[in-house]
Amino acid sequence: MSQEARYIKNAYDFYWRVLTKNPSNIFAANGVGIVTAEKGDLALAKEFFTQIREAADHMPDVRLNLAHVHLGQGQFMTAVQLV
Repeated sequence: MSQEARYIKNAYDFYWRVLTKNPSNIFAANGVGIVTAEKGDLALAKEFFTQIREAADHMPDVRLNLAHVHLGQGQFMTAVQLV
């Protein structure tokens, strides 16, 4: 396993542990979404970011992360509308 893969796994484990202990922690949920997107599972990352956005629209990072996922899926107009 490469060092980058270990870092990604450690980040995912950390955010997931925090989210398990405190399911309403939007920052941990955002972190899980980022790591999930980094792993290439854009559909699951999109679900995370969409749920976070519905729960806490005041967090601008989530809109930007969701826009990045839409870009990765080739949905350019949707991404532009989020920014």
